[in-house]
This record gives sequence, C-alpha cells and structure tokens, in this order.
Amino acid sequence: MAAILDQYNDYVEVQSLSVDALKLTKPEDTANRIVIYNNFGISYEQLDNYDRARKNYQKALSMVSDIGHALTIENNIGVTYLTQKRYPDAATILEKAYNHAVLDTLPVVKARLANNLGYAKFKLGEAGAEELLMLSLQIRREQSDDVGAIASLLHLAEMVLPDKKNPSNTRAKPKHCRGNPIRRVTESWH
Repeated sequence: MAAILDQYNDYVEVQSLSVDALKLTKPEDTANRIVIYNNFGISYEQLDNYDRARKNYQKALSMVSDIGHALTIENNIGVTYLTQKRYPDAATILEKAYNHAVLDTLPVVKARLANNLGYAKFKLGEAGAEELLMLSLQIRREQSDDVGAIASLLHLAEMVLPDKKNPSNTRAKPKHCRGNPIRRVTESWH
C-alpha cells in the first residue's frame, strides 16, 4: 500500500500507514521493520524533512544484514544530501558505498550509486564524474531500466548545458558529447 501511495505522492499517508504497520510488527520482525523505516525515510525526504529522513534510514540501516539492502539505504542517505546541495557529504557516503567489494554483483545498485556519486562529483568539480555517469547509463541500458536511464541522461545533460546563473562560466563538454551532444547521448535510447 505504501508503494501505491508513493506513486501518487501521498507521503503523509505513507507515514500514517507506516506508523500503523510499525505498531503491528514485532521487534524481532526486522525484515518488515527495515522496509517500514525505509518508507519513513522516503516520505520524510519527499516532504523536505531531511534530518528525519536520515534518522529513519539510519534505523533501517542498523537492522539490515543484506549488503545489497545496506548499500541501497546508504544511497538513499546520500540522495538526501544531494537534494540539500550538500555535495561533500553526499560524495563521502556515496563513495564509501560505491567502493564496496560486493557491488559488482549488484548491477542495479551499482548503477544508482554510480549515478549519484557521479552527480556529486560533477557538482564538486571533481574528476571522474563523467565516467561514473556514463557507467550508470550503460548499466541501466543493459538492465532495461528506462526510468533510471532517464535520470542518468538528465545528469549528463546538466554537464553540457551552460550555467544559467553565471553565463561566463561555460562548462566543458564531456568527451562523449563532443560533436553532436544530443544525438550522441540519446542515440540508442530505445
């Protein structure tokens, strides 16, 4: 039910359902509690309450034993920092998660982390941003993750668009966009 409400952006109702679900779960039912706390985190994040979102993500993370779920939750924490434009904080947590040894066995998680870490690095002006964003796009295409691919393409597009706030600060075009950037980035989309 929370997933359905999430699709309709009813995050207050997600929280209400999550409170009810938490009351119905036993403390030893960690699998469901992890999902509930993650849902709390998502809903608070969508309501711009980032501190509470991170607290709930941390609760979920403290209970999780599956490394894939742990890396996903760490990604969620990193996204809260990205949303707040706290790029150094985002890069720190995302880099730690991205460098986990098991990540190569989790392509969907790797694509998310590469995308978000690449975006944080881009915003910080750090090297490696383009490569991470391109890797994310490649993995997402291989996994037929169209929604994720759109996120990767949007981040790549932001790299090549001029900075509207400071027109004299033109961004260098990434290697993959030299020539005809629109065609090159989207040519094998479908």
